[in-house]
Amino acid sequence: MEHQIYDTRKKLIERGPAHLTDCELIEIVLGHGFRNKGVGEIAEEVNDALLTGRTDDLTNITGVGECKAAAIIAMQEMGRRWWSGTAKRIKTPADLYSEVRHHANCKQEVFLSISLNGAYELNAVRVVSLGLVNRTVVHPREVFAGPLEDGAAAVCVAHNHPSGELRASKEDDDVTLSLEAAAEVLGIRLVDHLIFSENSFFSYATAKKLLRGPRDTSGAGKPCLPLTHKYYFIPAGIFYFKPIRSGISFLFLYREFYVPAIW
Repeated sequence: MEHQIYDTRKKLIERGPAHLTDCELIEIVLGHGFRNKGVGEIAEEVNDALLTGRTDDLTNITGVGECKAAAIIAMQEMGRRWWSGTAKRIKTPADLYSEVRHHANCKQEVFLSISLNGAYELNAVRVVSLGLVNRTVVHPREVFAGPLEDGAAAVCVAHNHPSGELRASKEDDDVTLSLEAAAEVLGIRLVDHLIFSENSFFSYATAKKLLRGPRDTSGAGKPCLPLTHKYYFIPAGIFYFKPIRSGISFLFLYREFYVPAIW
Protein backbone atom coordinates (compact mmCIF):
# COMPACT_ATOMS: atom_id res chain seq x y z
CA MET A 1 0.00 0.00 0.00
CA GLU A 2 2.99 2.29 0.45
CA HIS A 3 3.41 2.67 -3.31
CA GLN A 4 0.65 5.31 -3.03
CA ILE A 5 2.91 7.81 -1.25
CA TYR A 6 5.61 7.38 -3.89
CA ASP A 7 3.05 8.05 -6.64
CA THR A 8 1.92 11.17 -4.78
CA ARG A 9 5.48 12.42 -4.37
CA LYS A 10 6.15 11.79 -8.06
CA LYS A 11 3.01 13.75 -8.96
CA LEU A 12 4.19 16.64 -6.76
CA ILE A 13 7.65 16.71 -8.37
CA GLU A 14 6.46 16.34 -11.95
CA ARG A 15 3.28 18.44 -11.94
CA GLY A 16 3.67 20.78 -8.95
CA PRO A 17 1.72 21.14 -5.68
CA ALA A 18 -1.22 22.96 -7.31
CA HIS A 19 -2.23 19.67 -8.98
CA LEU A 20 -2.50 17.78 -5.70
CA THR A 21 -5.73 17.44 -3.73
CA ASP A 22 -5.90 18.39 -0.05
CA CYS A 23 -5.65 14.73 0.94
CA GLU A 24 -2.62 14.19 -1.29
CA LEU A 25 -0.85 17.17 0.30
CA ILE A 26 -1.54 15.67 3.72
CA GLU A 27 -0.14 12.34 2.48
CA ILE A 28 3.15 14.13 1.74
CA VAL A 29 3.26 15.45 5.30
CA LEU A 30 2.36 12.07 6.84
CA GLY A 31 4.92 10.19 4.78
CA HIS A 32 3.58 6.67 5.35
CA GLY A 33 0.66 4.65 6.62
CA PHE A 34 0.28 2.60 9.80
CA ARG A 35 0.15 -1.21 9.91
CA ASN A 36 -2.84 -2.23 7.73
CA LYS A 37 -4.04 1.35 7.33
CA GLY A 38 -2.85 3.11 4.18
CA VAL A 39 -1.56 6.67 4.14
CA GLY A 40 -4.46 7.70 1.90
CA GLU A 41 -7.05 6.53 4.42
CA ILE A 42 -5.27 8.36 7.26
CA ALA A 43 -5.02 11.52 5.13
CA GLU A 44 -8.80 11.48 4.52
CA GLU A 45 -9.48 11.30 8.27
CA VAL A 46 -7.02 14.12 8.94
CA ASN A 47 -8.61 16.21 6.20
CA ASP A 48 -12.08 15.70 7.74
CA ALA A 49 -10.71 16.79 11.11
CA LEU A 50 -9.16 19.94 9.58
CA LEU A 51 -12.39 20.77 7.73
CA THR A 52 -14.42 20.66 10.93
CA GLY A 53 -11.77 22.42 13.03
CA ARG A 54 -11.05 19.37 15.24
CA THR A 55 -7.29 19.88 15.28
CA ASP A 56 -7.02 19.17 19.03
CA ASP A 57 -7.81 15.48 18.62
CA LEU A 58 -5.61 14.58 15.65
CA THR A 59 -3.76 12.04 17.81
CA ASN A 60 -7.05 10.14 18.20
CA ILE A 61 -6.73 9.15 14.53
CA THR A 62 -5.06 5.77 14.21
CA GLY A 63 -1.68 6.30 12.56
CA VAL A 64 -1.24 9.90 13.72
CA GLY A 65 1.07 10.30 16.68
CA GLU A 66 2.25 13.45 18.41
CA CYS A 67 5.04 14.07 15.87
CA LYS A 68 2.73 13.83 12.86
CA ALA A 69 0.04 15.89 14.57
CA ALA A 70 2.63 18.58 15.36
CA ALA A 71 3.82 18.58 11.74
CA ILE A 72 0.26 19.01 10.44
CA ILE A 73 -0.51 21.84 12.86
CA ALA A 74 2.81 23.52 11.98
CA MET A 75 1.94 23.21 8.26
CA GLN A 76 -1.43 24.85 8.93
CA GLU A 77 0.12 27.70 10.90
CA MET A 78 2.80 28.29 8.26
CA GLY A 79 0.11 28.58 5.61
CA ARG A 80 -1.84 31.02 7.77
CA ARG A 81 1.21 33.24 8.30
CA TRP A 82 2.07 33.33 4.62
CA TRP A 83 -1.54 33.90 3.64
CA SER A 84 -2.08 36.75 6.10
CA GLY A 85 0.53 38.83 4.30
CA THR A 86 -1.42 39.00 1.06
CA ALA A 87 -5.00 40.17 0.83
CA LYS A 88 -6.76 38.54 -2.12
CA ARG A 89 -9.48 40.67 -3.67
CA ILE A 90 -12.57 38.86 -4.89
CA LYS A 91 -13.75 40.70 -8.00
CA THR A 92 -15.61 38.03 -9.95
CA PRO A 93 -17.23 34.62 -9.40
CA ALA A 94 -14.13 33.09 -11.02
CA ASP A 95 -11.99 34.65 -8.26
CA LEU A 96 -14.29 33.10 -5.69
CA TYR A 97 -14.16 29.73 -7.44
CA SER A 98 -10.35 29.68 -7.28
CA GLU A 99 -10.55 30.01 -3.48
CA VAL A 100 -12.97 27.12 -2.93
CA ARG A 101 -12.26 24.77 -5.84
CA HIS A 102 -10.04 22.46 -3.79
CA HIS A 103 -13.14 21.42 -1.82
CA ALA A 104 -14.77 20.04 -4.98
CA ASN A 105 -13.23 16.59 -4.54
CA CYS A 106 -14.98 16.02 -1.19
CA LYS A 107 -17.38 13.08 -1.24
CA GLN A 108 -19.88 15.01 0.88
CA GLU A 109 -21.39 18.43 0.37
CA VAL A 110 -19.27 21.09 2.04
CA PHE A 111 -20.91 24.46 2.68
CA LEU A 112 -18.51 27.41 2.93
CA SER A 113 -18.80 30.95 4.24
CA ILE A 114 -16.41 33.45 2.65
CA SER A 115 -15.87 36.64 4.64
CA LEU A 116 -14.90 39.86 2.82
CA ASN A 117 -14.01 43.36 3.98
CA GLY A 118 -15.35 46.58 2.45
CA ALA A 119 -12.83 46.42 -0.39
CA TYR A 120 -13.91 42.82 -1.15
CA GLU A 121 -10.59 41.54 0.16
CA LEU A 122 -10.68 38.03 1.56
CA ASN A 123 -10.84 37.78 5.35
CA ALA A 124 -11.41 34.06 5.75
CA VAL A 125 -12.94 30.94 4.21
CA ARG A 126 -14.78 28.78 6.74
CA VAL A 127 -16.46 25.38 6.55
CA VAL A 128 -19.82 25.85 8.26
CA SER A 129 -21.47 22.55 7.40
CA LEU A 130 -20.37 19.10 6.25
CA GLY A 131 -23.37 17.20 4.93
CA LEU A 132 -24.41 13.97 3.33
CA VAL A 133 -23.60 12.88 -0.21
CA ASN A 134 -26.25 15.09 -1.82
CA ARG A 135 -27.36 17.60 0.77
CA THR A 136 -26.16 19.65 3.72
CA VAL A 137 -27.93 21.44 6.54
CA VAL A 138 -27.21 25.16 6.72
CA HIS A 139 -28.40 27.76 9.21
CA PRO A 140 -27.75 31.52 8.88
CA ARG A 141 -26.36 31.52 12.43
CA GLU A 142 -23.38 29.36 11.42
CA VAL A 143 -22.89 31.17 8.11
CA PHE A 144 -22.65 34.68 9.57
CA ALA A 145 -21.02 33.95 12.97
CA GLY A 146 -17.48 34.07 11.57
CA PRO A 147 -17.98 37.12 9.31
CA LEU A 148 -19.48 39.05 12.22
CA GLU A 149 -16.36 38.31 14.27
CA ASP A 150 -14.27 39.56 11.33
CA GLY A 151 -16.29 42.77 11.07
CA ALA A 152 -17.04 41.76 7.47
CA ALA A 153 -18.87 44.07 5.09
CA ALA A 154 -19.78 41.32 2.63
CA VAL A 155 -20.16 37.56 2.50
CA CYS A 156 -20.15 34.95 -0.23
CA VAL A 157 -21.31 31.39 0.28
CA ALA A 158 -20.43 28.32 -1.74
CA HIS A 159 -20.97 24.59 -1.73
CA ASN A 160 -19.89 21.68 -3.86
CA HIS A 161 -22.12 19.17 -5.63
CA PRO A 162 -20.32 15.81 -5.39
CA SER A 163 -22.40 14.52 -8.33
CA GLY A 164 -20.92 17.20 -10.58
CA GLU A 165 -24.41 18.53 -11.43
CA LEU A 166 -24.33 22.31 -11.19
CA ARG A 167 -28.06 22.99 -11.49
CA ALA A 168 -29.43 24.79 -8.42
CA SER A 169 -32.08 22.79 -6.57
CA LYS A 170 -35.15 24.15 -4.81
CA GLU A 171 -33.33 23.56 -1.51
CA ASP A 172 -30.42 25.66 -2.79
CA ASP A 173 -32.85 28.46 -3.71
CA ASP A 174 -34.53 28.26 -0.29
CA VAL A 175 -31.18 28.42 1.54
CA THR A 176 -30.09 31.40 -0.58
CA LEU A 177 -33.31 33.29 0.12
CA SER A 178 -32.98 32.59 3.86
CA LEU A 179 -29.37 33.82 3.87
CA GLU A 180 -30.29 36.95 1.90
CA ALA A 181 -32.98 37.80 4.47
CA ALA A 182 -30.53 37.29 7.34
CA ALA A 183 -27.84 39.36 5.59
CA GLU A 184 -30.25 42.24 5.12
CA VAL A 185 -31.11 42.23 8.83
CA LEU A 186 -27.42 42.13 9.78
CA GLY A 187 -26.45 44.88 7.33
CA ILE A 188 -24.04 42.60 5.47
CA ARG A 189 -24.07 42.25 1.69
CA LEU A 190 -24.57 38.71 0.40
CA VAL A 191 -22.56 38.96 -2.81
CA ASP A 192 -22.97 35.51 -4.32
CA HIS A 193 -23.81 31.86 -3.81
CA LEU A 194 -21.56 29.53 -5.79
CA ILE A 195 -22.33 25.91 -6.62
CA PHE A 196 -19.18 24.24 -7.87
CA SER A 197 -17.56 21.04 -9.07
CA GLU A 198 -13.98 20.19 -9.99
CA ASN A 199 -14.42 21.57 -13.50
CA SER A 200 -16.89 24.46 -13.33
CA PHE A 201 -19.32 26.49 -11.23
CA PHE A 202 -22.75 28.11 -11.14
CA SER A 203 -23.11 31.66 -9.79
CA TYR A 204 -26.40 32.95 -8.39
CA ALA A 205 -25.20 36.52 -8.97
CA THR A 206 -24.31 35.91 -12.62
CA ALA A 207 -27.63 34.13 -13.16
CA LYS A 208 -29.39 37.08 -11.45
CA LYS A 209 -31.07 34.75 -8.96
CA LEU A 210 -30.29 36.86 -5.90
CA LEU A 211 -33.67 38.29 -4.96
CA ARG A 212 -32.76 40.72 -2.22
CA GLY A 213 -30.32 43.61 -2.16
CA PRO A 214 -28.53 45.13 0.84
CA ARG A 215 -29.87 48.43 2.11
CA ASP A 216 -28.05 51.56 3.15
CA THR A 217 -28.36 51.96 6.91
CA SER A 218 -27.87 55.73 6.70
CA GLY A 219 -31.60 56.18 6.15
CA ALA A 220 -31.28 57.38 2.58
CA GLY A 221 -33.06 54.28 1.38
CA LYS A 222 -30.74 53.63 -1.57
CA PRO A 223 -29.10 50.29 -2.29
CA CYS A 224 -25.62 49.79 -0.88
CA LEU A 225 -23.13 49.66 -3.74
CA PRO A 226 -19.71 48.04 -3.30
CA LEU A 227 -16.84 50.37 -4.12
CA THR A 228 -15.12 47.72 -6.15
CA HIS A 229 -17.92 47.69 -8.70
CA LYS A 230 -18.88 50.16 -11.41
CA TYR A 231 -22.48 51.33 -11.53
CA TYR A 232 -24.36 53.32 -14.12
CA PHE A 233 -26.72 55.93 -12.71
CA ILE A 234 -29.90 56.18 -14.75
CA PRO A 235 -32.49 58.82 -13.81
CA ALA A 236 -35.94 58.09 -15.18
CA GLY A 237 -39.37 59.60 -14.85
CA ILE A 238 -42.89 59.77 -16.23
CA PHE A 239 -45.54 62.46 -16.35
CA TYR A 240 -48.88 61.67 -14.79
CA PHE A 241 -51.78 63.80 -16.08
CA LYS A 242 -55.01 64.37 -14.22
CA PRO A 243 -57.87 66.47 -15.59
CA ILE A 244 -59.40 69.01 -13.19
CA ARG A 245 -62.03 71.75 -13.67
CA SER A 246 -59.57 74.61 -14.08
CA GLY A 247 -57.31 72.72 -16.46
CA ILE A 248 -54.83 69.84 -16.23
CA SER A 249 -52.52 69.09 -13.34
CA PHE A 250 -49.55 66.83 -13.71
CA LEU A 251 -47.16 65.04 -11.45
CA PHE A 252 -43.63 64.04 -12.42
CA LEU A 253 -42.74 60.71 -10.90
CA TYR A 254 -38.98 60.31 -10.50
CA ARG A 255 -36.87 57.34 -9.60
CA GLU A 256 -33.14 56.56 -9.56
CA PHE A 257 -31.94 53.27 -10.98
CA TYR A 258 -28.53 51.81 -10.19
CA VAL A 259 -27.49 49.24 -12.76
CA PRO A 260 -24.38 47.14 -12.05
CA ALA A 261 -21.84 47.18 -14.88
CA ILE A 262 -20.17 43.99 -13.62
CA TRP A 263 -20.70 41.34 -10.89
